[in-house]
Amino acid sequence: MNLAKLGLVIYAKDYIKLTQFYSTILHLEIIETDDEFALMETNSVEFLILQAPTSIAEKITIGDPPDPRENIAIKPVFFVQSIQSVRDLAKDHAGYVNHPKNEWRFRGNIVCDGYDPEGNIFQIRAKQAV
Repeated sequence: MNLAKLGLVIYAKDYIKLTQFYSTILHLEIIETDDEFALMETNSVEFLILQAPTSIAEKITIGDPPDPRENIAIKPVFFVQSIQSVRDLAKDHAGYVNHPKNEWRFRGNIVCDGYDPEGNIFQIRAKQAV
């Protein structure tokens, strides 16, 4: 069975800040918002940032810089044109992409991990130059 589309949902303490981060670093257009969510979309992925319920959000403490949430069983992967450009944008928007010495190769891609302004770990991949 071939999936036509995939989806990703991230619950956020501050969905507006997280939406600004991901839309900027991934160059995604925000196609729908309301007071609890923002939706970004590509041809094959629907990416939803959802405001965590107040009872949960109030219990979340985010440092400056945020502590990476390394004990999570899932890591979203984003395919980009340039890891360095994402690294620069992430830094300017309260996130972080690891130093180039931490990059590795996987299936024709250069790969690097980072974290968003709430400490959620993500991975970026860019096609390796031939």
